[in-house]
Amino acid sequence: MVFSGWAGTFFGGAFGDWTLIGHLALLLFVAAFGEIWPDPLRLGRSGNMLLLAFVATVMVSHVVSPVARAGTMSLILLPAFVMVPSAVVRCWATAEQRKLGLKSMAVVVAIIAGWSLFSWWQLETPGTSLPLGHHNLLAAWLLVLLPVVSALWRDGGADRLLASVALVLGSTALILTESLGAAVAVAVIALWAATRNRWGRIGLIIAAALLVLQSPRLAKIVAGADFSTIARLSYLQAGWKGFMERPAVGWGPGAASWTISEHFRPLPGIHPPDQVVADLHSAPLQIAYELGIVGLLLAVGLGIVWVVRRRRVQPQDPGLWRGAFLGLTLLALVSCVGRMMAISALPLAAALVAGMVLSAEGVPRTASRRWPTVVAATLMMLLALPLDLAQLAYDDAVAASSKLAQDRYLQRAIKLDPGFPLYRIRQVLLGSSAPVGNGERADQARQAAVDARGLAALWLTAGRLGQEVEAPWARAALVRACRTSPLGALAPFYLSTGDASSRPEWAARALLAEPLLLSASRWENRQEMIAAAVELSGQVEGVDAWWRHQLEETYLWLGEFEPSSSAPRRLALTLDGDDTTSVSLHAFRRQPWPTTLAEIEVDEAWVGEIDLVAATELRSTDPAVFAQSECRLGSEQVP
Repeated sequence: MVFSGWAGTFFGGAFGDWTLIGHLALLLFVAAFGEIWPDPLRLGRSGNMLLLAFVATVMVSHVVSPVARAGTMSLILLPAFVMVPSAVVRCWATAEQRKLGLKSMAVVVAIIAGWSLFSWWQLETPGTSLPLGHHNLLAAWLLVLLPVVSALWRDGGADRLLASVALVLGSTALILTESLGAAVAVAVIALWAATRNRWGRIGLIIAAALLVLQSPRLAKIVAGADFSTIARLSYLQAGWKGFMERPAVGWGPGAASWTISEHFRPLPGIHPPDQVVADLHSAPLQIAYELGIVGLLLAVGLGIVWVVRRRRVQPQDPGLWRGAFLGLTLLALVSCVGRMMAISALPLAAALVAGMVLSAEGVPRTASRRWPTVVAATLMMLLALPLDLAQLAYDDAVAASSKLAQDRYLQRAIKLDPGFPLYRIRQVLLGSSAPVGNGERADQARQAAVDARGLAALWLTAGRLGQEVEAPWARAALVRACRTSPLGALAPFYLSTGDASSRPEWAARALLAEPLLLSASRWENRQEMIAAAVELSGQVEGVDAWWRHQLEETYLWLGEFEPSSSAPRRLALTLDGDDTTSVSLHAFRRQPWPTTLAEIEVDEAWVGEIDLVAATELRSTDPAVFAQSECRLGSEQVP
């Protein structure tokens, strides 16, 4: 409940207090009941060799990763998740304990499902999603646990009533998630089971309801007009491109959210200009991207060995065994097209259900030694604690009311976790650690951007500060920001205003992304360059002809207006301005802290005369327009 209700959810996991509570609860649980040696997953000798090889692959991938800090916590806690199934076996050793465990699981499912239904009704959201944070995440969580709860229904009496309540609430919440992946997964299993027993027919009814609700979307997918599917395909293409660059060992565990933007080509009219892609929406592809082909093959091999060994065992509790096995099968299916690794609640639920499968087979006769488990849990706790305390210090900085207190908390976070880029870039943006003029802040921002590698907001901050101190690397940083956020306007704008050698290709690209920049005050003394930029924009074939004509007409129209004498208006780019583009939440799994990254002064009178949507918001715009490596527009025209 701690993980499913808050600590392991998308939003709750971004808060340090709940993260610390969740980690302590997990480690205390495995220390008290888990087993790390000799066979925690009952894989046998050959299977254990595969498990050791997989762990070794994760460690090697982490060591050679260009963004190793992204996966540090995952690497630390990996043994804990491996030990969870054995801890469940110890807790569910007898029939009475299994029955009590099923009751507890039914209560948790009923609470989470009821919570999701109440929030859906109260907040009037399109589908159920809370508390997990996303409708696909909630659907996957329900898919893995509902079949387990169904095993309680067989007992009759109060147990059957409790199971019925949990199943009704859970199934209703599952249907209202409107998750296409969940619908397909349930349909596949239901079609297979419908000819075998009545439970399969009930599943077929649920699957039919899910597919009926999804029929409008299915029609859009067939017609090629479903934006979500188009976006997912672009994530898959980016993941495949990144995998092919490092196929052997991958980019490192947890690296996708920090590096995928280097391979991602956003689509105008589909993706927001400053979107942070933190997940590939496919567990197999993400494993291959982060761990390489060796890691993927070992992960698949582990799953196959585990399933084969389970099929050879005669379970003592067939009902629980079948339900838990079905839940894992559904999760495996939906994870191929879902976000299983986006939150810790899902892998923990999978580990718990795997333990239920093992507990249904009975307790092994040989007792394991406790000291290796206690030593391992203690070591994990000691390694994870500084990182959790750093996150708590960061949360204190967010809540602090003065810059002095914020800076003090950030310094504490940096001291505890010096490799985490967000803490250092926050200190830079706070502006209290060093004067801008001496270049220290610019260098610190650049180092944070290098450590995070593929996050445009950090490169933009570094490039902007580098321009102010005339750092030789400033232009390269802004180009990197533009490359990792091709639909953004600010990086090409700052490139076009940086020095006398700036070219109209950068200005033209900025205008395509934000026409309001026609009235930017920093361009007042560069009328020739702006005229050339507007002319160049009118020659771009990948942009709608009507839009290009309107841009030229707007530019000529503005020439007839006098600049406003009132205070200028400011166009600002805000870090963590909303949940969709929040860098802290999506890339770093920290709570949002809205902060202005850059401001551009525009003339109030001129802005009122510009009524033109950005070309990056039109689906007719060709993505190739924004694919130039040097952030220019039509770079082939540059001599």
